[in-house]
Amino acid sequence: MRPDRSSVVLLALLLANAAAILFFRFFITVDGPINVLHASLLDVPWTERDHLAHGITYASDALHVRLGHRALMILLLFLSPAAAHDLFAALVSCAVVLSVVAFLHVHGTRIGLAVLWLAPVTFNILLVMGLFHFLLGVALAFGSVAWWKWRGDSRLWRWSGLLIGALLSWSAHRGAPILLCMLFLPMLLVELHTARRTTGRIERRTLGWSIAFIGVLAIATALRVGPAVRSIVRELPTELPALSDSFLIRPLFLLDHAKEAWLVGSIGVLLFISFSAGVRVRWGLGRKFLWHDTLLAFLLLLALLSWIYGTPAGHRLFITERCQWLALLVLVLWLAAVADARRGWAAQTIRGAALCALPLHVARLVQAEESFAHLQQVHLCAMEACDALAPGSLVVPVMAEPNPLLQHLEAYVAIDHDGILVAPNEHLVLKLPSTMRSGRLRTEDPAWLMRHWRKGIPPVVDQVLFMGSGIERTVSKHPWPTLLG
Repeated sequence: MRPDRSSVVLLALLLANAAAILFFRFFITVDGPINVLHASLLDVPWTERDHLAHGITYASDALHVRLGHRALMILLLFLSPAAAHDLFAALVSCAVVLSVVAFLHVHGTRIGLAVLWLAPVTFNILLVMGLFHFLLGVALAFGSVAWWKWRGDSRLWRWSGLLIGALLSWSAHRGAPILLCMLFLPMLLVELHTARRTTGRIERRTLGWSIAFIGVLAIATALRVGPAVRSIVRELPTELPALSDSFLIRPLFLLDHAKEAWLVGSIGVLLFISFSAGVRVRWGLGRKFLWHDTLLAFLLLLALLSWIYGTPAGHRLFITERCQWLALLVLVLWLAAVADARRGWAAQTIRGAALCALPLHVARLVQAEESFAHLQQVHLCAMEACDALAPGSLVVPVMAEPNPLLQHLEAYVAIDHDGILVAPNEHLVLKLPSTMRSGRLRTEDPAWLMRHWRKGIPPVVDQVLFMGSGIERTVSKHPWPTLLG
């Protein structure tokens, strides 16, 4: 099925929305700068800058390299670290849009106005948190299943493409293969059911390939996510957490919940209206099993998982946030599918609600841009101070800004400074020379500097860099003059 002109226009609109952060005056995420820092430290032939101070270097071989780091390494060849961060975030968001639209297209769903619900879902809390690897894994999972469905006429291209997609998703994020299995298995069962109903038999070779693929992927995923799953199971509560009024729309909140409440609440109301209309459409389609019924089952499963794993361990791994956002994404796909399956007032309601939500989302973007712009001055001051650092010096950064978005701002300083930053929050391991006792340089302790002010800073520390807009307040609450003396 070839897309018409209106579908191309809608896709272009969704991609422009996904790349809107490139037009922000300033944009930063929580963990995004860490990804850029780790990518800049990987050993590659084109690396020019070395980080060295008093014989101390970064242990780049201790970093866990993912697919996203490889992409960032290429972007850093042409762009500054901040620009590479923003472009990679936009590319990941565009990849999610393209993959889910392709997923709908290969299942015969025309791209109509209902797909505009992707616009607010694309700009979400996971993006602000900088979980780029997870979002890239989601895009690869949906894209791999879409490829498998599209190349049904060629067994070689079909299964080789799915295998390559599985390998890429496995290298992107440890949870991506799980999502791929959860998407692929229902689609496989639907195809086998359709084949049996039309031809009266199931091709054994297809069934064998499917079982082998799912088995290998399940084993590989279990080996990778096993430790994390065990930590979650150990901390499961005896009572299930309570449901909140913003249970599933929580990923749409970005920075200030109080300021964004009326916008997100309005979008939530329109989404509920669309869901009610979607239920009406599905009811009118009768008892016949349709492919998008698997999306509804998947939606319920994700909502259940996000509720059950609302535990300290689940929040620490952001399982609840990931499942809630995936549930929203699957809900949008289901709405687009049912709105295209049948005409009538209910389908028109879904499309109209998506159109009404679009200006609310634009207001949401403008509001977020203003909030991010206020952080630009802190970033500029930090980079100006970075230029004043002595070459080859060992620097201890102190974040004086309470804003969680700036907690990894020091990663940009670590990239530009040719010396070493003692920055435990950036998950860096230092290689110390044999003549230096590691006991005097506890790089794994985030509060190392404050804990050692009474004993005196080791002479190997050359400078202390304060970053943030609350430097005077921080100095007044701590004996920094004694420490620095």
